[in-house]
Amino acid sequence: MPKYTNSGSTVVSIGSLRLEPGESKNVIEFIPGVLPVGVTQDASTPSINPVILAQKVTGNATITIPETYTEALTGKAYNLTGNYMISIYVAVGECTVQFNGAGIARYVGLYEKFDFKCMDRVVDTIVLVVSGTVYVTVEGI
Repeated sequence: MPKYTNSGSTVVSIGSLRLEPGESKNVIEFIPGVLPVGVTQDASTPSINPVILAQKVTGNATITIPETYTEALTGKAYNLTGNYMISIYVAVGECTVQFNGAGIARYVGLYEKFDFKCMDRVVDTIVLVVSGTVYVTVEGI
């Protein structure tokens, strides 16, 4: 991930990035244009959201979120304790989505996309009632 450091003596805000004096942060995307005075880019590795799970669903299904995943580029294994996004896209028909088999099911219609960010491991299973074709992805964020 790109990494930026504020070596100045004042707080710097660039979009949603806030750097205290002396603070370094890894960010998801590059900061475009000229950097503010005192801010340096320390690492330039491109940011890649790892795909943890990708599935095409054409009937009712229960999908289990894995507890670990292996990053394809590096081969490094991670525990999946949080920081992932679940995306549901309906290509044909419609579906309802329910997390962990509890609560009210969410309706997702034709050509709609439903995203759900999990900053902790709050979702273990995705229960889908599908009439058509639905694409499900889980990506690290």
